[in-house]
Amino acid sequence: MNENDSRDLLLVQAFEGIGNPAWGAEDRQWASDAAARKLGTDAADEAWLLARARLAAGRLRERDATARMLDRASRWPAGAGWLVAGLGLLAGFAGDATGAGRFINLLAPPLLGLIAWNLAVYVGLAVSGMRGAAVAPRSPLARLWLRLLGRRLRRADTGLPAIANRFAAAWAQASLPLPAARLSRSLHLAAAALALGAIIGLYLRGLVFEYRAGWASTFLEPGQVRALLGLVFGPASLLTGIDLPDAERLAAMRIPPGPGERAAEWIHLQAASLALVVVLPRLVLALFEHRRANRLARSVEIPLRDPYFTALLRARSGGASAIQVIPYATELGQGARDLLASLLAGTFGANVVVRIAPSIGFGEEAEPSFAAACPPADWVLVLFRLAATPEREVQLRFVERLRERLPPGAPLAVLVDEASFRARFADPARLAQRIDAWRRIFDEAATTIPLVFLSLAPDDYDESLGALANGIEAAGERDAA
Repeated sequence: MNENDSRDLLLVQAFEGIGNPAWGAEDRQWASDAAARKLGTDAADEAWLLARARLAAGRLRERDATARMLDRASRWPAGAGWLVAGLGLLAGFAGDATGAGRFINLLAPPLLGLIAWNLAVYVGLAVSGMRGAAVAPRSPLARLWLRLLGRRLRRADTGLPAIANRFAAAWAQASLPLPAARLSRSLHLAAAALALGAIIGLYLRGLVFEYRAGWASTFLEPGQVRALLGLVFGPASLLTGIDLPDAERLAAMRIPPGPGERAAEWIHLQAASLALVVVLPRLVLALFEHRRANRLARSVEIPLRDPYFTALLRARSGGASAIQVIPYATELGQGARDLLASLLAGTFGANVVVRIAPSIGFGEEAEPSFAAACPPADWVLVLFRLAATPEREVQLRFVERLRERLPPGAPLAVLVDEASFRARFADPARLAQRIDAWRRIFDEAATTIPLVFLSLAPDDYDESLGALANGIEAAGERDAA
């Protein structure tokens, strides 16, 4: 799907299921009904989801400042590439590529560094291309984009941090290849503009000042200098028809004792070298990245197997997602039950049916209550307390026996409630140690069982919602694979 549709889908997903005045149950139902009226009952699922997202996102942007600001902040800044290119042009013009004192040292003009840097970039791009490397989450371009997006979205946050954080994480992950291509295009344009600015500066300075060209070296002789200049300026010499000096002429250009020679031809050779090595290749690469960015903008991937979209489609067909929660050795008060139901609605959709079984105590796995806690459900979530000491023969054995009772492939995840542990121990290091202990126990499972750490405390709602949404999404993708 295209960039705009993907943005609308994720923006609406971030708002739905979280209690906020901008978007309630009536709005969610309106969006679903309006999409059905617009497309008809026979529309494909993806087409219905996209139509619903467009309608919902439009209403959200009309009424909510956070939605408008998140939408703007997630878009590529208009004219950003040309601005960067303009700055590169000014930088190239302001820099003196001829060297200090109106004298061009043929063995060390500043532009050689620019040429060498660009050649190194081409080698790096070629190596990446041969390896088939895509934009990795830890690549420099990816990290740059994530920092820029994070800053823009933080400025856009107007009091709904859970929504802003959820949208930022989802959009950054989904859109990563696209802004990376746009950043790469901008950098190529900036490099070409930098070299072009240097060329313009060479000729403008040459119009009003007289430059001399020569060379000086402690170790090289004219013959060796001739070979080196042929390597650096050979292609430009062929392009311009300007012959490179022989060893005798180079000997006369040595400083001291000679005064060098007029630098007009050398300025032509430098300009041609910059055009051949920097300007033209960088423009070709910028065009390639431009086409790649346009292609990526038409094909942003959104995981429609996410529980949120599954719940929407089930509600469209008249059903609702059923979530079975099985607490183990922990009693949930009404406040914790309501908070858990709200978290699950924020993750799976407003129409989700949450069933919380009576708590199963230690050693009751073989009792009838254990079988009664496992009716058919779209997801089964086991709830433990982080305060309990994790043991392989207790918690892990319970989950493994539960998995044996479930149909093959039934989604199963483990929730670990940190609330009581946090209330008792304020030390972050101690919390991290206990979480690590739980992870080690479940890492021993023959089949990977997803662990989601959250807190059923009202003050931790936003953090827990993000943890649950990310954990369930990862578990769903793993089970689907």
